Amino acid sequence: MKKSKMIASAINDMMKWIRDVGFKKQSPASGPAYNVFFDDPKVHEINIEIDEKDWQDLKANPVEKTRYMVSVTIDGEILKRVVLSTKGNASLTRVAARESDRYSFKLNFKKLFTDRTFHGLDKMKLGNLYNDPSYMRDYLSYRIISEAGGEAPLATYAWIKINGEPFGLYLVAEEIDKSWISRTQNGKVKLYKPDPGWIDASRKVPGLQLTRDTVLEYYRAKRAYFGDTDEGADLVYSGDDVESYNGIFNNTVTKAKKKDQMRLIQSLKELRDRENLSSVLNTDAVIRLFVGHNFTMNYDSYTGITAHNYYLYEDKGKLSMAAWDYNDGFGLLIGVLHPELTMTDIVNWGIDTPLCDAELPQRPMWAWIVENNDTLQAYHAAMGELLEKYFESGRFVQEIDAVCRLIRPYVYHDPTAFYPPERFDQEVESTKAFCLCRAESIRRQLDGTLSADTAKQRAAAKVDASDVVISD
Repeated sequence: MKKSKMIASAINDMMKWIRDVGFKKQSPASGPAYNVFFDDPKVHEINIEIDEKDWQDLKANPVEKTRYMVSVTIDGEILKRVVLSTKGNASLTRVAARESDRYSFKLNFKKLFTDRTFHGLDKMKLGNLYNDPSYMRDYLSYRIISEAGGEAPLATYAWIKINGEPFGLYLVAEEIDKSWISRTQNGKVKLYKPDPGWIDASRKVPGLQLTRDTVLEYYRAKRAYFGDTDEGADLVYSGDDVESYNGIFNNTVTKAKKKDQMRLIQSLKELRDRENLSSVLNTDAVIRLFVGHNFTMNYDSYTGITAHNYYLYEDKGKLSMAAWDYNDGFGLLIGVLHPELTMTDIVNWGIDTPLCDAELPQRPMWAWIVENNDTLQAYHAAMGELLEKYFESGRFVQEIDAVCRLIRPYVYHDPTAFYPPERFDQEVESTKAFCLCRAESIRRQLDGTLSADTAKQRAAAKVDASDVVISD
């Protein structure tokens, strides 16, 4: 059903909706209630009731991201007139190429009725866990970043049904949008999801097929066809022309007026000049985001070639970042882009030199941390806190083991899984081993036993991770 038809149907059905559900407005106090949903240690059940013609249309045209009207039952709670669409970019195209119907979805609870939410949550992402036999990369990454004190979405698991039929185990993530702003920032920030235009354009290059086997060619297409421009998504100041920052301003989550755009550009200028950093950056929040990010080593993000898969938010000129989409974390993408690296090389990657296929001047939001001794020491201190309270305390092992026990029965009965179930156990153990080796290596880097600069590391001082295998 196309958008116009969907809206017409919504109008025709509005009176029935009022009788069924009503226009009861949730008070602001009810907003944080969805925290309970994500904190509840169980696999939730979500049943999506969609017209069969719409379901067939979705499966036939997944990359169009058409919006469909559905009814959703979440743990027994019925929500009618919810908007469903497919979600993703590269992963969406790759799944379609595999002739699988297991797409990621977005549920929008207030698209048609602005006062209705799911206990304060505007939208949720149902992640299909593509490229992740462990089912845990996103979940663990968000937990690690949150433990470090950085901003990341809430996440949990759900057993998805389509029209009552089992469809598979999905990761449910809080969409970073207005409800996230209300939960974390008191509803007062401007929010963007930077994305350089070359990423979308790469998909349209003749002869460049976006498949799993040509992922390396896809990322290298940036330089071959589009040069080094990131249209502001790299957060590099390039003058006062708003058009130079289309990678930011064409990807707004909240409305941005010209004065908002110019204020952000001025902040990028002062970031470049290293002036008034405490006025243009939430320095502690940014440092802590990078603590968790650099631990997890996701190079399909700001520290890699893509300069995307993160959110930028601004409050009265102060910039901060939030994490998003870590299924290529734990060294996976760097291993794809640089097959000459061993897992020991990857695990010991220097925390002070975290960039891959990007130069320091191209990543100013990271560069300011490492270029100043005081901020570098603050970064090291926050990294040490993460190791001590989460990894060295044993909490990480307890948590990953508990999640494994929770979701394992669902993994073994997942009817649309991308991988055979035995891969799950292998990958969970590899992910656990990766994180423990990474924590040990970072501890050596912090105490000086191993250099925090990758290029200066001695082989004999590295943590041996030759038995760790992170696969796709």
